[in-house]
Amino acid sequence: MTYTASLRLMNVVLALGCTLSVSACKEEAEEETGGDVGSACDPEAETSDCLDGFTCEDAPTSESGHVCAVPLLLRGVVIDAADESAIEDARVFAQNAEGAPVTDVETTDISGTYELYVPVARDADGEIDVSSSVTLNASAAGYLAYPSGIRPAIPVALIDPETTEDASGASVQAIENATTTIALVARDPSEAAGVSVSGEVSADDAAGTLVIVNSGGAIRTGITDLSGAFKVFDIPQGSATIEGYKGGLALAPETRDVADADITDVVLQAGEGLETGSVEGSVSIVNAPGGSGTSVVLIPKSVYDPVFERGAIPFGLRAPNPGIAPDINGAWMIEDVPPGTYMVLAAFENDGLVRDPDTSIAGTEVVEVTVTSGEMVTLSTGFKVTAALAVESPGADTPDVVTEPPTFVFEDDSSEDYYQVIVYNAVGNIVWDATNIPGGSGGGAVEVAYAGDPLESGMYYQFRATSIRDKNGTITAISRTEDLRGLFVYAP
Repeated sequence: MTYTASLRLMNVVLALGCTLSVSACKEEAEEETGGDVGSACDPEAETSDCLDGFTCEDAPTSESGHVCAVPLLLRGVVIDAADESAIEDARVFAQNAEGAPVTDVETTDISGTYELYVPVARDADGEIDVSSSVTLNASAAGYLAYPSGIRPAIPVALIDPETTEDASGASVQAIENATTTIALVARDPSEAAGVSVSGEVSADDAAGTLVIVNSGGAIRTGITDLSGAFKVFDIPQGSATIEGYKGGLALAPETRDVADADITDVVLQAGEGLETGSVEGSVSIVNAPGGSGTSVVLIPKSVYDPVFERGAIPFGLRAPNPGIAPDINGAWMIEDVPPGTYMVLAAFENDGLVRDPDTSIAGTEVVEVTVTSGEMVTLSTGFKVTAALAVESPGADTPDVVTEPPTFVFEDDSSEDYYQVIVYNAVGNIVWDATNIPGGSGGGAVEVAYAGDPLESGMYYQFRATSIRDKNGTITAISRTEDLRGLFVYAP
């Protein structure tokens, strides 16, 4: 079965329970109880305002702000991206649009399946709010975590829920489709050996903490779930340093000797005398549409990949704050920064902008900054940001499935002499680097057929294009495609 076909099969859900919608279940509830689906509730009440089996959910459009609803259950499977085999004992939890965990971890069974009860916003009738956004986080021994590297988190399609029963016989809304199938990419065998390190972050609001384990230079990461628990896989033997990063937390690292047994009792907690600090600077946006805004993020240096020019971003270390659309076009500040050394990136998100690639001018380099306990750091040089080259295909918005070597299509620049196109795979290798690709000087989209080594089935890739000007031997990069676009998975 092909990868594409297997994803299509994931759209098949269990047989119907009472009906197809919450409103119909509401009618049944009204007949028996006077109706509680869609009624106002208080999530902080000592005794639930909702009938047994119902849940009190956020409802931004309702008068009360919260309504009773049928619980939402996400059903899915975790598979190997290359051969589609089931992955047992994978850890899965859900996050909201800002990247904060909203569930604890569930572990997949022998068939790779999982079930997660997920809170999502509702309308005034208790139906799922179509503007809700939930993403999934998955990890397993021997595999790259999702999301990580070039793979961003893809929102779950919260559409066509079917009302059925869970294992206990309670009524639930179940969603199982292509977006609840998670395909993990295997690590290189030389990096897959090792044990796991697990524990908890003992602090208020510990959920979503980025945990970094450095064992002899091998870096592995994990995210704490809603309860603050974490587990990080594939840790090689050696002396390991375990650190936690999240906006507002100043955690003391732990050191453990890793041998051939899993470590299960790590506790990261506030460091004595440690305080958070802040980082501030400025952004200058040039040659971009008026009103453009961007964002700035901090990435711990230990997890920054200079090839991808990216890395794991701790929750909260962003300007503007998580949940706010990119709007920075001048001065910015990130507060509550834990002590540490960071790489500072501007225009990393999909906002139609990129950090100016012209390295001959100031403000175009990735900046390194060290924040000590309680320190306020001001960057001496501002970032220069410019309009990006728009990606048409593959991967204009989310990763596309391609069944044959693709043709890369992107916006033509207006004053380039040629282009460079680079293709990366998910494990960090450059698989194709093509230069001197002629452009059209603004005469329509550029199309470049892939001509590198054979692509691997089930592997995720990203292409990046850079426009280049050559003036009497002086080479200048003008613009490029965005950091999080141009993604595709090869599934012949």
